[in-house]
Amino acid sequence: MNNDICVYLRVAEKELSRGSLQILGLGQKLAKKLNSKIIAIIAGDKTKIMKATDSLHIDEVWYIKKAEKEELDNCQLEAKMCLDKIKPSVLLILADAEGKILASELGVMFRTGVTADCIKIEVDELGLLQQTRPAFGERILAEIITPKRRPQIATIRENVLPIDVENSECDIKYIAVDEQKRSKEFEVVGLQNIVQIQKKSIEDASILVAIGKGVCHKAELERLYKFADKIGATIAGSRGAVEAGLVDAEYQIGLSGKNVNPELLITVGIRGSIQFLAGINRCKNIIAINNDLDAPILKRATYPVCSDWKSVIEKLGKKLETMEFNK
Repeated sequence: MNNDICVYLRVAEKELSRGSLQILGLGQKLAKKLNSKIIAIIAGDKTKIMKATDSLHIDEVWYIKKAEKEELDNCQLEAKMCLDKIKPSVLLILADAEGKILASELGVMFRTGVTADCIKIEVDELGLLQQTRPAFGERILAEIITPKRRPQIATIRENVLPIDVENSECDIKYIAVDEQKRSKEFEVVGLQNIVQIQKKSIEDASILVAIGKGVCHKAELERLYKFADKIGATIAGSRGAVEAGLVDAEYQIGLSGKNVNPELLITVGIRGSIQFLAGINRCKNIIAINNDLDAPILKRATYPVCSDWKSVIEKLGKKLETMEFNK
């Protein structure tokens, strides 16, 4: 075992995804402090992977040869084979749905701990990872270490970190990893869509309309979805909205959801708990609509509106239609 830092990355079109760039930047900093290698594992087409990484500071890229898009999220065996050969001290993975599954399965395979949903990661001179994540319903921040087992596996939420990637003109060593054979343990006989699919994830949206428990009924959602479509926005929600069944968990903002940084955030019926405010800490333009003058979100907002949302939403929609955003 060495002090090398390994990052599991994803390619979106011809470049690394935004979350992967954030993870890579962190890995580079940790490797620099330890004077060790930064090594990436990526699944997909070799040509696309090389175009996405050729200017970046990475010592080695282990690429898993997967041609079909639907196969890219099923790389546990190949990732384990890479890690068996690399023997890194640290493995960093993006805390999206696929990343969390991969991290947990690798944790079982290596019989090591996995710290999920980290919001801060540092390393000491000996290579011991200091992992910080929210705990007990986001009431405290826990600092976690993995002193005995390796690799130290951590997943990091998207948008918690800035994109701060170091480029390099040095040659990258590319190492091919063949697909591993799998036993047929089950068969998919049918799929059923049970949630509304939106065009964009909330991390990529330029405009977000976030709803809270103040939107009391599911019948009112149709009006807000029409408003969001009108201004080119994506619907998101608070933890309370998710628990009330108003929004799917995939679109939750906050410490127990996702960190977002849109061009414009509009909150509707959200008071602004500490855990929700932590998820929007990088947002610069916030329009908050709440009829409670003491709601914390109104103090955080760029444009606070103390009113019933039903009375202002249509006027706001007409105004925003004339404005330009990065849609």
